[in-house]
Amino acid sequence: MPPPPVPEAVSTLVYDEHHPMQTFQSRVDNGNEILGPIEAPFPSPSYQRNFTSFLQFSHWSHSSYIFPYTPWDPGLPTDAKYHGSPYGFRPINGGAGGSGTEFSASLGGNYPHEQFTIVILTYDRSELLQQQLAQFNGLPYLNKVVVIWNNPQYPPSTLKWPHIHVPIQVIKAERNSLNNRFMPYKEIETEAVLSMDDDMGLRHDEIIFLHSECGGSLEIV
Repeated sequence: MPPPPVPEAVSTLVYDEHHPMQTFQSRVDNGNEILGPIEAPFPSPSYQRNFTSFLQFSHWSHSSYIFPYTPWDPGLPTDAKYHGSPYGFRPINGGAGGSGTEFSASLGGNYPHEQFTIVILTYDRSELLQQQLAQFNGLPYLNKVVVIWNNPQYPPSTLKWPHIHVPIQVIKAERNSLNNRFMPYKEIETEAVLSMDDDMGLRHDEIIFLHSECGGSLEIV
């Protein structure tokens, strides 16, 4: 029998429907570069493997838990996106080729398209955090932003958060630890996760490049 699914970390959301987040409008400024489509958030498929294996469970699983994703899932043949496997694939311009615009919109090749979650660890640098979050507005393939609030005190009631095209969820950590960035919070619904500090600055094209490179090389990341 396979082991049970890995348990999710208990999370305490700072804002909910009873305590809504105060926001301010942020603008999108990507220049003239086309990096990909802006989509509604959707989760990554999880637990896609069945119980059939030619290996012992200890070679591909964990002795205590089974995980929702694995970096060793084989890629489908390059022509799968054209024949019988239309779910989640983006052939470049429907297979007709094209320019950089069509190529950017078809990021993923023979891998199903997916989104990523940005996880930010912060303590009390609210101004830096606001600036960083505002820069994510209009970032393609972004599912949501999860902010882990490591400060023992809750965010001040006067703190306003930038309004961007995806949800921002703030988790109050149980204790101040740098390892909180690795906790399997249930709010993280994508296989791809970009972990950042609140003082890091990355351009949109740099983030999209990381997402595309890591998506096709999970086994060596």
